[in-house]
Amino acid sequence: MQVLDDQKKETILAAAAKLFASEPFHKVHLSDVAKAAKVGKGTLYTYFKNKEDLYLAVISQGFAHLLTRLRERIVKDAQDALGDLAILIEEYVNFAFKNPYFSELMRTVPEMTFGRPQSEKNGQELSRLIESLIRQGIATGQFTDPHPELTTKYLQGLLRSVFTGGMNKVERKVVTEHITQFIRKGLSRKDS
Repeated sequence: MQVLDDQKKETILAAAAKLFASEPFHKVHLSDVAKAAKVGKGTLYTYFKNKEDLYLAVISQGFAHLLTRLRERIVKDAQDALGDLAILIEEYVNFAFKNPYFSELMRTVPEMTFGRPQSEKNGQELSRLIESLIRQGIATGQFTDPHPELTTKYLQGLLRSVFTGGMNKVERKVVTEHITQFIRKGLSRKDS
């Protein structure tokens, strides 16, 4: 039995992320990933069942890193829901700008990822976090929103759509501030 090496797995995931982001899924071959990671093709099968499994691991890892960072920065039971939403937006945008390959992968996830436990778990956790912040803002009187569950979906779509093209010419600070302002104006109480 071969001993698994976490560093080798990370190297494979990094190489795969770059390839999957630069080419459509069907054009990336495991032999390309092995070459980019400087490992034998057989080594890939030690860590991943097939190309789909590797692809899903790349996506899950990207989401996991983002969610960890969000958990570190967002304070539970705080009275500033808008501030926490701004942090969420800032972290998402920063993550995307620092990891353009992950952003592209998250934007182009094929249908095969749905129904997979880790992909669903990460997506649901992000949804719950966004919705809880919106509901917190409603409870503290910062926001007015009759349908926070819909607003959650809109915000997630807005964040994903920012990276569909041309954003490399806009500064990340501008993107972050614009989305935050858009959300603030949409949710703010009309009398404030």
